[in-house]
Amino acid sequence: LETIHTQMYEVTVKIRRLAHELRPPLLSALGFTQAVRTHCSKFSNNSHIPIEVEIDTTFNDLPDVYGIILYRVLQEALTNIAKHAHASRIWVEFGVDDDQIRLTVQDNGIGLERGKSVSPGIGILGMKERVSLVGGELGVRSGKNGGTILEASLPLKVGITRDREIA
Repeated sequence: LETIHTQMYEVTVKIRRLAHELRPPLLSALGFTQAVRTHCSKFSNNSHIPIEVEIDTTFNDLPDVYGIILYRVLQEALTNIAKHAHASRIWVEFGVDDDQIRLTVQDNGIGLERGKSVSPGIGILGMKERVSLVGGELGVRSGKNGGTILEASLPLKVGITRDREIA
C-alpha cells in the first residue's frame, strides 16, 4: 500500500505539472508579444543562433487559444531548427494578412532534401494538430536559397480585428 501511495503521489505531481504547462506561464505573465520576444531571446542565447523577430503590433489581444497555439508552434519550430537545420540565423514573423493570422519561421540552414516531402515526425504532426484545432493550416517548405520555411496560418475569426478583440 505504501508503494502504491508513493506512486500515486508521483503521478499526481506529474499530471499537475503537465496541466500547468498546457498554458505557458510566460503568456499569462507577459502577454503574447513579450512572451514571444522573451522566448526567442532565451532560445538565441542558449543555441547561439541569432533570431530576428518581427511582430505586427496591430493584434496584441489574441484569443487565448490562438496565443497558446502560435506560441507552442514557435517553440517546436525553433527546437527543430536547433536539432536538424544547422542554421546560423533565424527569422520569426507574426502578421495579419486579410483574414489570416500568420506565423512564419525561416532559417538559413541545410533545408529540406530536394524532391522529398517533410517527414511527418511527432513535432510536425503535433504542430499540424494544434493549428487544425482552430481551422488553420501548417506548411513546411524549402526556401528559394536554402533553409526551411514553416508557415502557420489561423483564420481571423469574426470578432477578432487587427486593432482589438470585440466583446
